[in-house]
Amino acid sequence: MIDKAIRRCRGGTAVDIVVSVGAKNVGITGVDPWRSRLCLRISEKPIQGRANTAIIRMFSKALDVSEKDVRITAGKKSTLKTVEIDLDLEEVKAGLNRVLGID
Repeated sequence: MIDKAIRRCRGGTAVDIVVSVGAKNVGITGVDPWRSRLCLRISEKPIQGRANTAIIRMFSKALDVSEKDVRITAGKKSTLKTVEIDLDLEEVKAGLNRVLGID
């Protein structure tokens, strides 16, 4: 299922996400099958870029890469976003599956 949300892009991997802000329970929670997007829950509100910064930090920690290697390339003011990561597709897939508890 995660395969529909990630793809190769120039120099790395693109991940399509849908974000819920103001959440009490935060994390990468699964894949939305209708939108084909990875679901993220963050506690930060979308004020002055705080939510986007939290998303970058979440991917950085989940995939053990520098925050400089993660950027939002589409949807900066939307709940539907695309994140690009300077990491091979298979490494991103393995890292996200690990976070989601999928073997």
